[in-house]
Amino acid sequence: MKTIRSRPRNDWRSKILKLVNLRPEEGERTFLMFVFYTITSIGMVWLEQAVVALFLERCGAENLPFIYIASAVMSSGLGFLYSWLQKNLPLRQVFIVIVLLMSLPLILFRIAINIEIIAVATIFVLRLWLDAQDILNDLNTQVAANQIFNIREIKRTYPIISSGLLMGDVIAGFSLSLILIPLIGVKNILWVAGGMIIIGGTILFYLTKKYKQAFPDTPVREIEDLQSSYASKKTDRSLRKYIIPLFLFFIMGEVLYLLVEFQYLGELDTQYSGDAMAKFLGLYSGILGLVELGTQWFVSSRAVERLGVFVAAMFLPISLSVLGVITLILNQFLGLNAMISAAQIIFWGSIILRFFDELLRYTLIAGIEPFLFQPLPSEIRSSIQTFVQGVAQPLATGLTGITILVGIKLLKWSFPDKNIEALRQLQGGIFIGAIVVFSTVWALSAWFLRSNYVSLLVDGAEKGRLGFGDVDLKAFKRAILESLAQKTTEADQRSCIQLLERIDPMNAGEVLSPLLTTLSPSLQKQSLTAMLKNPTTTYRLEVQRLVEKKPPIEVLGLALRYLWLSQTDLDPKILKPYLNERVDAVVRGTAASLLFRQGNAQESSQAEASLEKMLLSPKERERIVGTQALKDITDLEFIIKYIPSLLQDESAKVRSALLEVIGAKRINNYYPSLLKGLSYKSTREVARQTLINMGNDALPFLINLAIDSRQSDFIRSQMWGLMAEIATPEAFNELVNQLMSSWGLARRNILRIILKTGGEMGIETVLDQLGRSGIETLIDQELLLLGQIYGARLDLNNDRVSCEEVDLLNSALMGMQKDLLERCFFLMQFLYPLSSIQAALLNLNSDSQNSIALGLELLDNTLDLPQKALILELLDGGLNLNLTKLAVIDTIVPYKPMKPSDRLRHLITFRHFLSDWTLACCFHLGRSQRWTITKEATLVCLRHPNNVVREAVLWYLKEASPRICLELLPMLKNDSNPIVSAQVIQLQKELQSI
Repeated sequence: MKTIRSRPRNDWRSKILKLVNLRPEEGERTFLMFVFYTITSIGMVWLEQAVVALFLERCGAENLPFIYIASAVMSSGLGFLYSWLQKNLPLRQVFIVIVLLMSLPLILFRIAINIEIIAVATIFVLRLWLDAQDILNDLNTQVAANQIFNIREIKRTYPIISSGLLMGDVIAGFSLSLILIPLIGVKNILWVAGGMIIIGGTILFYLTKKYKQAFPDTPVREIEDLQSSYASKKTDRSLRKYIIPLFLFFIMGEVLYLLVEFQYLGELDTQYSGDAMAKFLGLYSGILGLVELGTQWFVSSRAVERLGVFVAAMFLPISLSVLGVITLILNQFLGLNAMISAAQIIFWGSIILRFFDELLRYTLIAGIEPFLFQPLPSEIRSSIQTFVQGVAQPLATGLTGITILVGIKLLKWSFPDKNIEALRQLQGGIFIGAIVVFSTVWALSAWFLRSNYVSLLVDGAEKGRLGFGDVDLKAFKRAILESLAQKTTEADQRSCIQLLERIDPMNAGEVLSPLLTTLSPSLQKQSLTAMLKNPTTTYRLEVQRLVEKKPPIEVLGLALRYLWLSQTDLDPKILKPYLNERVDAVVRGTAASLLFRQGNAQESSQAEASLEKMLLSPKERERIVGTQALKDITDLEFIIKYIPSLLQDESAKVRSALLEVIGAKRINNYYPSLLKGLSYKSTREVARQTLINMGNDALPFLINLAIDSRQSDFIRSQMWGLMAEIATPEAFNELVNQLMSSWGLARRNILRIILKTGGEMGIETVLDQLGRSGIETLIDQELLLLGQIYGARLDLNNDRVSCEEVDLLNSALMGMQKDLLERCFFLMQFLYPLSSIQAALLNLNSDSQNSIALGLELLDNTLDLPQKALILELLDGGLNLNLTKLAVIDTIVPYKPMKPSDRLRHLITFRHFLSDWTLACCFHLGRSQRWTITKEATLVCLRHPNNVVREAVLWYLKEASPRICLELLPMLKNDSNPIVSAQVIQLQKELQSI
C-alpha cells in the first residue's frame, strides 16, 4: 500500500510559500496563473489606454453613453457565448478560441483605422470591443482558476493571482508612456497588445496541458440544476431583507463607476488629444497601479480587519461623496473669486474622484465583494451572485447610459443660449452632484446590509449552515447591540446572546454589560452567566448598577458573584455576613468559596463549615450550589474529600455539577468519572461539555481511549468527536495523525467527524498536514484495496468452492466495497464543494439509470484527481459494483489468478485493512474447507481486539490442529468477552474428551 510522507517544511521554497500563505502543491499553479494574468493584463492595459485616447480624439466623450448602452447588451451576449462554448467544446479549446477572439480582431481593427472613410466607425466599434475584451479575459481567468484550484485553495491563491492585474497596471502604464508611444505611436500599440494577449494565452494553454486532469476533454455541462435539486431554495423574510440591499449595493457601485468614468474621460477630452492623452493615461495608470499594489499588499486587509467589512464597504461611497461636495464648494467659491478657473476645479476634481474610485474599488471593494455573499445559504449563493453580476450590473450599465444620454440632451435643450464651454462646466457640476447623491445611496445600501446582517446570521446558525470563520466580528457586535436594544421578542434576544457566546465568549461583556439594566430577568441571568466566563473590572460599574436596582435573587446572586470575582483586592470582611443561612444559596455559596480562598485561618474555617452544610444538606438546591462553589476552591484536598459521596448522590444535577468541578480543577484521578458520565443520558451533555472546556488538558485522556483498539467503536468515536469539538490545533493534529494510521471503520469515523464537527478548521488542518497529494494518496490506498477485493471475489466465485462460508465472505467483501466507496467520497469532500459531492453520491446511490448518469456528470465536472477516469468507469453502474464493473481496477492492480486456498491466505496478509467481520469469515471459510492458514497469521489474529475474530480463529484451530488449540486455550480462559470465555470452556471439554 502507498504510504503518506510528511512534507518537507524547512527548505527555502516552503518558507516563501508560507510567507504568501500557500501550500507546497499550490505554488507552481499559482505562479503560472499569476504570470498568465500579468502578461495578459499588460496587453489589456496597453490596448485600453490606446483605444481610449483614439476614441476621445475621434468620437468625443459625449458618445460614451452609446458605448454603455451597447455594452450592456453585449455583456449578456458574451456570457451566453462563453456558456455555449463550454457546453460544446472542451475547456482547453474554449480558452484557445477566446484568446484568438481577443487578439485576431485587433489586426483587422489596426488595418481599418487607416481607412479614413471607416476610421471613426472602426474606433467606435473598437471601444465597444474593449469592453468585450475585459469580459472575456475575466471569464477566462475565473474559469481557469476555478478549474485548477478547489474551493478552499482558491481562497488563498486568487488574491495573489488577481494582483497580476495591479502588476500589469504598473508595468504597462510606465512602459506605454516612456517606451511604446515614443517608439511606435498610439495606433501600432494594437499590434503589441495583441501579441501580449497571445503570449498570455500560450501560458494558459501550457497550464491546461500540464494539469490536464483539471481540464476534462469533454465539454462542461451545466450542473447547477443538478445541485439545486439536492438543496432547498426557500428564501425567507430575513434573507429577502438582506438580498434587496445587496442588489442595490452592486447596482449603485456600477452606476457610480460609469458616472465617474464619464466625467473623468469628458474632462480629459477637453485637455489632451492624440499621443499626449495616451501618455497621460499611461502615466496615470502606472502611478495608480503602484498605489493600488501597495494598498493591496499592506493596507487593504488590515483596514478591513480594523474597520470591519461593512465600514470598509462604506468607505468608497463616503469618500466619493465628500470629494464631490468639496469639488462643488470649491467650484462655487474659488471659481467666483477668479483665484482658479471653474474649469480647472472641475478637471482636477474629476481626476481625484477617478483616482480614489479606482484605488478603493480594486483593493477594498474587490476584497469585500465575495464576503458580502457569504451569509447567504450555500445552495442559493452561486445563483444570486451570477444574477447580480450577469443580469443586474449589465442592466444598470445600460440604464445608466440611457440616463446620461437623455440628461445631456435635456441640458442642451434647457440652455440653448449657453456656449460649449459654459455648458460643459454646468454639465460637470451636475454630474459631480449626481455622483454625490448616488454615493450617498450606495453608502446607505451598505448600512442596510450591515443592519440585516445579524438577523441572517442568527437564522443561519439556527439552521446549522453558518461557518463562524466568515463572521465580521465588529459588524456582528454592533448588530447584536442594536438587536438587543430594540424591542424584539425575548426568543430573538436569547438567540443573539447564545450566538455571541459561541462566536466571542471572552468578550461578551463588551456587548452585554451596557444592556443589563434594560433586559428581562431571564436575559439578565443568561447575560451574567456569559460574562462570568471572563469576569473583568472593565464592566463592574454596569453590574453594580444592576445590583442597585435589586433584581430577582437568582440574578442578584450572579451579579454579586461577578463583582466579587472581578475585584482583585476584595476585603474578606465584606463576605462574612453572606454566610448566614437565611441568605440565598447562590450568594452564600459564592461568598463561602471566596472567603475560603482569601480569608485568614478563622475565616476559612467558617467558610468550610458553611460549604460543608450545603454539601450535606437534604435540599437538592443547596447541594447543587455547594458543589458548584467548589470550582472556586483552591484546596484540592478539601474538594477530593467530598467527591466519592457526591458521585453517589441521587440527584443527577449534583453529579453533573461535580463533573464540572472535576474538569475545572483538573482532578485527573477522577477523569474516568467523566467518561462514565458520557454513558448516562442525565449527565452526558455536562460530561461532554466539561471535557471540551478542558481543552488540551483533556487530550491525553481522550487519545489513550481513542487509540485503544480494545474499546468499542462507539467509545472511540465519542473520543474523536470530543477532540474535534475541543477544536484546538493540537486536537486536530492528533486527529490527522490517527487518520493516517487508522483503517476501515475507524478511518471512516474520523473522516466523518472532521467533516461534520471540525468544520473549516478541521478540513484546513488535514490539508495543511497532508496536502492535496496526501488526500489523493489516501484515495489511491482505497482503490488499491479494491483491487485486492476484486481478486478475492473473482477467485472465490467459481464452481470449485461452493458453501455457506464462501457466500458469507463474498457478502463481507461486498460490504467492504460500499464502505470503501463511502470513505472515498468523504475524502473528496476535503477537496471539492460539499454540495457537489453529496449530490453526486445521492444520484449514484439510486436504481434509476437517469439519476446515475446525473451523478456521473456531477463527478465528471467536479473531480480533477489523477484517478478520475478510473473512478468514473467504476461508478458507471452506480455504487453497487459487480465483477464486470470491478474489472477496470485491473489497470492499477493487475489481476493474477490464484487457487482459492492461496487467495484466502493472500487476503489474510492484508488483515490490517480488512473489516473484523471479513477477517472472521476468512477463518470460517478456512475451517470449512480445511485450508491451511499460516501459523503467524493465526496467532496474531488470536489476539485480535474483536471477539468475533478470536472466536472464528478458535473454531478454525479446533478443526485444523486440535492439539495446538488445546495448548492455546488456557491463554484465553480469562478473555474479556463472555462469549469467547464460554467458547474456551466448551472447547476444553470437547478436546479433552477426544
